[in-house]
Amino acid sequence: MYHRIYHDAHSMNTVSLRLVNTYGPRQLVRHAKQGFTGWFVKKAIDGEEIQIYGDGQQLRGFNFVDDVSVALMTAGIRENTFGQAFNLGGQEPFTLECFVKLLLKITGRGTYRKIPFPEDKKAIDIVGLDLRDIASFTEFFVIATGNNQRQVQAIADEINEQLKKQLQTRPVRIEGYSSAEWVLLDYGDFVFHIFNGEAREFYDLARLWRDARKVDIPSDL
Repeated sequence: MYHRIYHDAHSMNTVSLRLVNTYGPRQLVRHAKQGFTGWFVKKAIDGEEIQIYGDGQQLRGFNFVDDVSVALMTAGIRENTFGQAFNLGGQEPFTLECFVKLLLKITGRGTYRKIPFPEDKKAIDIVGLDLRDIASFTEFFVIATGNNQRQVQAIADEINEQLKKQLQTRPVRIEGYSSAEWVLLDYGDFVFHIFNGEAREFYDLARLWRDARKVDIPSDL
């Protein structure tokens, strides 16, 4: 979003690439803070159990690191990309269960188990912002807080599942799911931001976008 502001206001040659899960050689796999892909790979290689929330049918996209490198260089040298944003992903998404089964088949080790979502999926302190008069990249923000990592992930998954069932729509990108400090669900015209308490206070999107009009959110949501 900010690259467009700098491009429009200061004529800077900026471009944004929105990446889905990137994988490849020399990937960090010691923990899940940089995405679940490397962490699941490590679990499979070590012969450990991989846990999947819900029915495992959540869709995820993937990028190979070489393709990302080519895309970054291409975007940086082509003038017709300046001031724009591009979603970079594979040709088709895969379910988490399909991805995990493929890992286990390749490594020949490990297991997986589906576990229920945490009982408490109810978000805290939900705020809606109408950005239509001040932004061009989306129309609405919905900001919410979860108590801990599992609840933040559960809220994100519940939003994803309900919108898929009720509106037959899927996010064009999901960011921050594995670390669950700040999960972003981008549906184009509206974007969900689910934070843990510390991250919400630190980034304070409501203050950053204080010129946006607030939208009434039902108390029983």
